[in-house]
Amino acid sequence: MNKSGYILAMLMGILLVLALMLSAFLHTVGGLRRYVSRVGAEVQAVYNAESAILLRLWRLPGEAFKDLPPVSVAPMGPYEEFCTPVVLRQPGVRVSQKYYCASVVSRYQKLHYSAFHNGIQAERETLKKRILGSSRLKRFSGSKRFFSPPSEDYIQIIDGDLRLDFDDHLASANFYVTGDATVMGAAVFDTLRLYALGNVFMRGQVQARFLEVVAGERIEVSNHVRFRGLLTAQREVVLEDHATGDFPSATIALGQNEPRVALLQKARFAGLLAAPAGTLELDSTARHDSVQSIMPVFYGGERFVFERVVRQ
Repeated sequence: MNKSGYILAMLMGILLVLALMLSAFLHTVGGLRRYVSRVGAEVQAVYNAESAILLRLWRLPGEAFKDLPPVSVAPMGPYEEFCTPVVLRQPGVRVSQKYYCASVVSRYQKLHYSAFHNGIQAERETLKKRILGSSRLKRFSGSKRFFSPPSEDYIQIIDGDLRLDFDDHLASANFYVTGDATVMGAAVFDTLRLYALGNVFMRGQVQARFLEVVAGERIEVSNHVRFRGLLTAQREVVLEDHATGDFPSATIALGQNEPRVALLQKARFAGLLAAPAGTLELDSTARHDSVQSIMPVFYGGERFVFERVVRQ
């Protein structure tokens, strides 16, 4: 083959490589365009969800919500959870349903005793009605012990005490007890609500991602129990022995006979500690993050979002 033949073969090879590269580039550009379009639609969907929640939070008139997804509000003890579907408006794209949720709490404010009393009494009544008014409520007479998760998620114990002692995970548990309630073991609760006319004791390695406890007498939380939520008792609330209340939590003792809230023995708490007309006690080993003091939303005031999540 002469010199011109070599040059022609080389040029044909270069052209072939360029053609292959151009084809790959065009294919990549098409995929890139689809990817960018998908990301843009997702960003717009989250923006619409955030806008819908903020407009609801600011209590703007209904016309402000035009073309925005609906918002649901669920009370969660000291805070509220605003959720709205993430609506992906892109033709030909199938996506699983997602929800954009924002958790809301109120900024700290000073209140008179009467305002504290009225707010917590209303919250106690709300919890009582939530449990006893459930269509899934199961009633038991006399004391009841559970060494494995109960099949019912709403339970009333009449004329007796309640004891939970297991190590399993439980999505939701709601109890109304006329006596004392004890929770121990290493159970993990997504939601745990307890209303006891007597005392409430929480011990062991128990964890509650959301906890709401009302006690007619006292509440004692100890032994590495970890939670986020609301504790309120008539006489006293004591957190000790490495018990941890994560932000945003609220602990309120509100009764007639010198109520007390105590944080002892390396307990940690982030949120509101309050004992109007009573005493607050913190020993030198305990840690209270007062910078993150908040007010439960049922006391009103200025509200703000402290957490945002996207859920399936």
